[in-house]
Amino acid sequence: MKPVQDHSGKRITVLLFLLISVISVFGQSLPRIEARFSNPRYEKDSRKYYLDVELHSKDAPELLFGMNLRFFYDASLMQFQDVDQFRQGYGILGNPPKPIVGTEQSGIQLFSFNHAAAYVNGAVQLMDERFPMAIPVDGWVKAFRLCFKVPATSLNKAEFCPSVLWDLEAAQGEGGFLPGSAGLVVTVAETNRATRYVSAPTETSAIPFNWQYDQVPGLPHGAISPTSCVPLGTLSDTEEQDKTDAKGITVSQNKPNPFDSRTKIEFTLPSAQHVTLVLFDIDGVIKETIEGDFESGKNQFELQQKPWMVETSVIYYRLQTNTFKSRTFAMSLVRA
Repeated sequence: MKPVQDHSGKRITVLLFLLISVISVFGQSLPRIEARFSNPRYEKDSRKYYLDVELHSKDAPELLFGMNLRFFYDASLMQFQDVDQFRQGYGILGNPPKPIVGTEQSGIQLFSFNHAAAYVNGAVQLMDERFPMAIPVDGWVKAFRLCFKVPATSLNKAEFCPSVLWDLEAAQGEGGFLPGSAGLVVTVAETNRATRYVSAPTETSAIPFNWQYDQVPGLPHGAISPTSCVPLGTLSDTEEQDKTDAKGITVSQNKPNPFDSRTKIEFTLPSAQHVTLVLFDIDGVIKETIEGDFESGKNQFELQQKPWMVETSVIYYRLQTNTFKSRTFAMSLVRA
């Protein structure tokens, strides 16, 4: 990469991630690098779910310089925590990446998720040029690990098969799923010392995890395809209670979602009843309960943003009466 001067006189770095739209450089084909998520693991005590990020070269061995860390997952199933287990010499470039949760329809319309999609955007780069990681042709190499936390509400699933997919459309050269996004980009160490750069672009491809492209124009881009699952726990009394017949009770997803200052949760009752709305965090800790006596028919709770809500990327809620407990819903705040 080549240092240049900005208007303030400070030196900045020109990242070659923007070159992924180019399919050849000076008449030479670009190295072809593929990325995947692999080796899912779950720690029961911490409720942590881990995925390794691995790379493979399709043509010749290469040395990894850096990559955009851009991917999507179902925000209701887990929350991204951090990145660790880097190869020696590598680390996060800039601020640690944080998840951004979209609207409820974003996950459904874009990826056939059941709930809102969360998006993580960051970058990993070689920080010490003495330790470049070799990307092999005859196999895969682990570059680092992603860490997620599983909500307490998910622990009764017999199998846990979350979908995680790189921000990269199926067709080569189309970039990421979001308008104007380059998506996943991998750069390799420049071996031509005649250039002024230390990194070079690649033709990047990716394999999604528990998800599959549909190869059909338009939305959604694909669908959930569970192939790699882990057990989380066994059925409990709470799970059985969740399966109680609703007897005419319906609960809707909050609108708007994500919300800024206010949101509404609509529900219908077959008869007048006392109803409790339970709000809790990813650990299952109840943060607030709202109760009231409601008439039969359509009703609603109106929520205002509270200080505790900004502490988490996803807020969970359920509605319950003396004889019924709804499934768990997920909502989030609009992030600046």
